[in-house]
Amino acid sequence: MSSIREDILEAQKQFEDNSNITSQLLKAIHQLYFHHRVNEAIEFQERFNTIWQAQGQDHDMEAVKELLAEVKDMLASSRQQKEQDHEI
Repeated sequence: MSSIREDILEAQKQFEDNSNITSQLLKAIHQLYFHHRVNEAIEFQERFNTIWQAQGQDHDMEAVKELLAEVKDMLASSRQQKEQDHEI
């Protein structure tokens, strides 16, 4: 019985982690619009959609994590550019 309980708890934890990563990615893509990176936001959204639809219920979370890292890098670059523009 405890084995089943542990499996359920592990599945719940995994679901929560995956949900948080997905939420972070979608929020980061949305932030690109605020940095006037509309084309990039659309491209990242399309890539996310491809990943999300390709696996059905078993989403490729490694690909989602990689995409999140790319979007975060783009946001950091945009923020850095914005700061440089304000210094000039």
